[in-house]
Amino acid sequence: MLFDLDIFSLIFLSISLVFIVEGLLYSIFPYYMKKVSIFVLNLSLDKIRFIGFMFCILGILILYLI
Repeated sequence: MLFDLDIFSLIFLSISLVFIVEGLLYSIFPYYMKKVSIFVLNLSLDKIRFIGFMFCILGILILYLI
């Protein structure tokens, strides 16, 4: 399957997929997502920063493998 997307279409496609997945998580598992939010609020800023950095690295690796 080949998609002919310019850069702006690709960015909007990516952002919309993030919103769809996150919306599904909150609508299917609201109790769990509330617990996750409370857990994140109790973390230190350094841990939150490290987790965010790890997710960035994971995203870059996934893009590299595609």
